[in-house]
Amino acid sequence: MGTSKSNKEAKENIKDMKESIIKYGEKIFIKYLDGREFNAEKVSSWQENIIDDLLNYCKENYTNYNFLIISFLASGSSSYNSSASGILNRKTDDYFSFNNGTNNNFHIEIRVFFFIDNLKPKGNYNSLENSIIKKNIEINEKILDEKKYSFSSCDKYINSIPKELTDYILKFDKSRYYYCVIYLVKNDMKEWFVDFKYSGDKPINSKIIEIYRGKNIEGINYIFSW
Repeated sequence: MGTSKSNKEAKENIKDMKESIIKYGEKIFIKYLDGREFNAEKVSSWQENIIDDLLNYCKENYTNYNFLIISFLASGSSSYNSSASGILNRKTDDYFSFNNGTNNNFHIEIRVFFFIDNLKPKGNYNSLENSIIKKNIEINEKILDEKKYSFSSCDKYINSIPKELTDYILKFDKSRYYYCVIYLVKNDMKEWFVDFKYSGDKPINSKIIEIYRGKNIEGINYIFSW
C-alpha cells in the first residue's frame, strides 16, 4: 500500500514539474522572441539565451534531477517534423517536448530529458558508436527512400525512426542513457538552428548525423548517450 502511494506521489510530482517547466518556457519564448522578426545573424544567440534561461530554472527548482535541453528554432515560414525516443529508467526519468504553437515569425520547439543518473554504463561506448550510427543511417534510408517532404506525410512515419533505433540499441546495451532526436525538413530550408545544453556531471556523447538527403527532404539526427 505504501509503495503504491509513493509511486503515485512520484508520478504527480513529475507531472507538476513538467507543467511548471512548460509554463516557464512559454514565458521565456515571449521574453526573447515576442515582437522580433526572424534574423539569421542574431537568432542563434536568442536561442542560446532561451536554453540558458530554461536550464537555470530547471537546475534551481529541481535539484535532484539532471537535464538535457534541445531547441529547434526556425523561421515561421518554414515547416518541419520532429520525433524522439529514449532509453532511461522509467521509474524516475522521462522526456517531453513543447513548442510556441502558431507564432507567425518563429517555430521554436523545446525537448527536455530529465534523469536522476542511476544507470551505470558498462563497457566502452566507442566500440558501440559505429554500429549505432550505421544502423541509424540504414533505418532512415529504408523509411525515407523516395519520400517527398510534406508535414502531413512525414507525420505518419517519423515516430518510427528513433523508435527503431532505440529498439536496436536495447538489444545489446541497456546500461546507459540514450536520447535520439530527428528533424525532417525541406532540403531547401536554410533558416533553422538546433542547439542543446546539458546539466549532468558525467560527460555526454553527442553525434549530429545528416542521415538522409532526397529530392526535397533532409533528415538530421542527434544521438546523445551518457
